[in-house]
Amino acid sequence: MSESTLKKNINLKVGLYLQTFSVHTPEAFDEAMKIAKDADFDIMVFPEVCYSPFEEEVRNRNIIEEGDCLFVVNKCLELSREIGKALVYSGIDVNGIIYILYANKQAKRPEALWAVFYKHTMTTFSPLEFENYPDIVNQMFDPVVYKGVKLGFTICYDSNHALFSRMFGLNDVDVLINCTGGNVVYDKWYKYQQVRAIENQCYNFVTMGQDDETRSNSYVFGFNPRGKELKPINLMKETEELNYPGSIYVYDTNKDDKGFGKDPSINQNPTINKYSHLQIPVGEIYLLMKSCIKIADNIQLLNLKNENIVFCMVPGLDILKPERVLPLLYHPVLSQIQDKRYIIVNQHAKLDRSFYESILSAVLKVRAMENFVAVVLESDIINQCIQAGKNRTAQLVLPVNGYYGVDLVRTKGPDVIWQDKLGMRKSWRENIEFLVAQISKQKR
Repeated sequence: MSESTLKKNINLKVGLYLQTFSVHTPEAFDEAMKIAKDADFDIMVFPEVCYSPFEEEVRNRNIIEEGDCLFVVNKCLELSREIGKALVYSGIDVNGIIYILYANKQAKRPEALWAVFYKHTMTTFSPLEFENYPDIVNQMFDPVVYKGVKLGFTICYDSNHALFSRMFGLNDVDVLINCTGGNVVYDKWYKYQQVRAIENQCYNFVTMGQDDETRSNSYVFGFNPRGKELKPINLMKETEELNYPGSIYVYDTNKDDKGFGKDPSINQNPTINKYSHLQIPVGEIYLLMKSCIKIADNIQLLNLKNENIVFCMVPGLDILKPERVLPLLYHPVLSQIQDKRYIIVNQHAKLDRSFYESILSAVLKVRAMENFVAVVLESDIINQCIQAGKNRTAQLVLPVNGYYGVDLVRTKGPDVIWQDKLGMRKSWRENIEFLVAQISKQKR
């Protein structure tokens, strides 16, 4: 990891509003804003499609039409003025576009007065449908500068994909902020947010909003650039709980000890797959490679009973970089191959155990989850096979007689992610591949 990034002094206090449905009232809103105004922090962050007294007014506007956009901007700037803080507001417009609007009435040059960012996935309408997407993509992932700190923004499900936060990361973002709707499995969201911080070497903060009956799945997160979970202060209640409804949680980066995090499921028990279609020898995948053909650099192809197994060879620390992984999964040479299954192979000649436990273990699990693939780790100290579960959790595969039995149904990768289904469209893949090509050009 870049020592220069870790040594940069980030002085920021971020207030995350856990605005669950029970506090979607004018009275609760006014009380929270009064507390925010009187408290010592810099940025007020709302969850995805949050409540505000002007919610209905902005919901009937078209956020991509200049006049309507400025109407929403002015509403948010006025709220920013009232509480004396920069604001991260999330709404939905008349066409179903979910967005984040950053507003800072106190901005001083060269700081931004306002900026808008759109949700890309799990949504009714995505900017991936814009005809001029390649022309405007750079401005959509251009960080906002606040007090010398570069801020990037993602919305809920977009943090399932490394691509969107990495677009900010390659622009040297210092802090990522994610606004989520809530009701997400804790372990799953913990891993995604932890790894987004690690791979972009930045702070990452998340707040949610959801029905209070499921508040166990609505919470706040904060991670440092090494994936260590940060501890906030709750302005409403003296508690260590991260899911207390209606609370404003304040994270202070000055209290970060710069320590390393740890995979919370480092001691996860491996299990045998009920269905097994491919046998991979533990620690000796080279034996399987003898039956493969090389179709591109770091891509091997194995035909198995009319299924084409794509092995993406990602050496060493390249696994930490989405710009080294995604171009293999989306390589143009694969476009004409049918019935593909994807397996990422990550090999380390000498692996440090503390690095594995604090960084690599979580990254490998997220690579499997986010891409819906199997991941094979081979090293001098540990061998593993990880699969994405059907609900995008991570499974460690228990070997039997020296072989991992891989369920290939759960390795369909990009081909099953980009389909016409709830919140997703197959046609969006064209611009996803454009973004993958963009990050593949980076030399970092």
